[in-house]
Amino acid sequence: MFANLDEVTETLIYCTLQLASKCHAICKGQHNGKSQNFVKACCAYAHITILSLESIPKQINLLFLSAQVALMNGLIGEVESLIGLIIEILGNNHKDELPHLQYVSDVINRMLGFMVIVPSNPEDSYFILVDGMMSLMQDDETWTRDHAYKLRCEIYINVVRFLAS
Repeated sequence: MFANLDEVTETLIYCTLQLASKCHAICKGQHNGKSQNFVKACCAYAHITILSLESIPKQINLLFLSAQVALMNGLIGEVESLIGLIIEILGNNHKDELPHLQYVSDVINRMLGFMVIVPSNPEDSYFILVDGMMSLMQDDETWTRDHAYKLRCEIYINVVRFLAS
């Protein structure tokens, strides 16, 4: 009955994130109460709506884009929530195939690079998101197989780089 609904939803998400970015540009990063609430609403809409998409890679890419927009607008709690959701999605959708493991490795490495500029929440554990990423590999036997060792080493090296920064 509704063909290509995911494409429409994806377009709406992109437009919403673009509105939040434009609001940031108009306010020159100095939000007042109304603009801050508007940006929060845009990010919340994206956060909730992205999960309705069927494609896991699209979900992850849009969640990562939403985290970038949220960080740009100073929504640190939203950034942590979005990164945590990406980790959860990766953990719930694992496959024992080299291309999938390569994709997961790429996503984790991208998130580690992004998290260098994300301030940590001093009330929580500083490295709770990194711990979540590490648990993806530790809880899954797939990462102990021969074809996954190189990817696992790359992730560990990038975790050390992140912790050193």
